[in-house]
Amino acid sequence: MTDYNVTPDELKTLSMFQSDEAPSEVDTEHLAKLLSLALLVQREGGTEISDSGRTLLATNGVSHTTHVEGSGRI
Repeated sequence: MTDYNVTPDELKTLSMFQSDEAPSEVDTEHLAKLLSLALLVQREGGTEISDSGRTLLATNGVSHTTHVEGSGRI
């Protein structure tokens, strides 16, 4: 069963991908989960935040657990 709740720590990891430079250190479990929820996407140039990821951060911030089922998963 997939966990569709994104914790504040996972949201902080997601927010690291908003800058132009890729983060140097990322929790691999957070990265895998954010990719599986399509909040991050793999591109040829590296991992990028998706439109769904940007929307999630803009509407919910990083301070509380957020449920994302149906928010853009592939």
